[in-house]
Amino acid sequence: MPSDSQTAILQSVQANYPAIDKAAGVFLQKLTGTDISRDITLAAEMSGLALLRQGTADVSKMPPGMAVLGAVPDDALETLQKFVVGWAASNRIDFRMANPAGLPKDKTAYLPELTKFELPFRTICLEQGIAPGLIPFVAATSALKLVLAGNQLKLIDISTALAIVMFHVVAGAKMVPHPL
Repeated sequence: MPSDSQTAILQSVQANYPAIDKAAGVFLQKLTGTDISRDITLAAEMSGLALLRQGTADVSKMPPGMAVLGAVPDDALETLQKFVVGWAASNRIDFRMANPAGLPKDKTAYLPELTKFELPFRTICLEQGIAPGLIPFVAATSALKLVLAGNQLKLIDISTALAIVMFHVVAGAKMVPHPL
């Protein structure tokens, strides 16, 4: 059963979904467009990084690539994961097909170039009037839109794409990003 804070955040996401969806579409245009799995990874890690930035840990004083445990409250990460699973279900994607533990090693690497997309991403969110607490949901929506399109265009296996999203949302929320 979702906590009161999870319910409130998810209701806010629902109320603001048109702006979230629009911002996600604009962000997709900023990604590389050359490798679907890499772009899904970037968007998913951006979602996690947005959660990490909302936390209290000062990652600027930590070495890049260091795992930061406990910096993102479990409740916040669970809320984002509930959104991801719900979005997938509403688009007829069975999230039970995702198996992050079965991802090939080359699909689990944290992307050091993530931060080069962060300022454009935040600018898009600001221009679309996205409240700070909803920013992670914009990036998650971008990743999920890529999953859906990649599956429809037969560019990526759906179970691999979903596993990439789940793995990299968590990785982005727990990894100190590389500087620009």
